[in-house]
Amino acid sequence: MRTAIIFIVFFLALTGKVLSQGNQGTPGGYSPVNMTQAQSNPEYHQALQTALGALDYAKVMVKDTAKVINAWSQVVSGMNYKFLLSGTQYCTDDAIQVYATVYCDTSSNCSMSCTEIQT
Repeated sequence: MRTAIIFIVFFLALTGKVLSQGNQGTPGGYSPVNMTQAQSNPEYHQALQTALGALDYAKVMVKDTAKVINAWSQVVSGMNYKFLLSGTQYCTDDAIQVYATVYCDTSSNCSMSCTEIQT
């Protein structure tokens, strides 16, 4: 019983620490991308082009209309980039916002890992 209580206290303390890290730029969380520095970062551009190409290929957003509203990065075994993009939706020509997450491995091979369309 005592072991179970110690484990629960440890688990709650650890969970609280992880949750408090959130998007504060602390290790393990997403940090805002410095857009000035990003302009000279080839991996950032590759990740962005991967996102735009995947969204265009899936007929979600017209690539030529996309604009980066915001961007974040997260160090993992490689790098995650999260982009908030705005542009024109295929078929309807309506304005659309999309969160796109791209993973780049340690060899800078990038692939789209997640999208979330804002309505």
